Amino acid sequence: MLRSEAGNVNLTKGGWVRRRRASYPGQQTPGLQYTQRTFTHPDYDEVTLANNVGLISLAQPFDVQKAEGKINSICVPHSLKEDHSGEQHYVSGWGAIDGVIEFKPKLQIVKAQVVDCEPTAPVVANQICVVQDLDDSVEDCVGDFGGPLFATNGNTSTLIGLYSSGNGCSVDNTAKFIDIKPYMVWIIENSKPAYGE
Repeated sequence: MLRSEAGNVNLTKGGWVRRRRASYPGQQTPGLQYTQRTFTHPDYDEVTLANNVGLISLAQPFDVQKAEGKINSICVPHSLKEDHSGEQHYVSGWGAIDGVIEFKPKLQIVKAQVVDCEPTAPVVANQICVVQDLDDSVEDCVGDFGGPLFATNGNTSTLIGLYSSGNGCSVDNTAKFIDIKPYMVWIIENSKPAYGE
């Protein structure tokens, strides 16, 4: 979980959110944005990683068009009953490829499969277990905490979860994602007045 204060955050660099102090919001560029505030879920547990969800509030609106394809928007679930089980799932991030933790300049996207969490592994509420699709030759996820698990149906992608813990998402390493649906009320409440504008 990100513990941060207001400052500049580089949105286009892979891995951890990088923050540095800025004297004024005018120092922003398409990839470097001034953060006004960060929000950590009030029930976040550092030991179990339960409720491992946070938000970053930007000081000024972000223009996705100026990000030159390095950042894009994604749909969020509208209902707890929304079902994406028949759609193709993906994970993405700038982290490890084939076990080497070296942040890539280009976003990596691989197919993923939602699986039952192993009974021997500690599981917290609202957790989704994911392995990489067997057809993919590269391993993603290592070093990509906070990265998305999303479902795609045609031209629309919907956020399903956020990478919370694990040692990758290969067949031998189950990655744990926080299911985003139960947190949508909290996200909307803490995104006001900007959410939906």
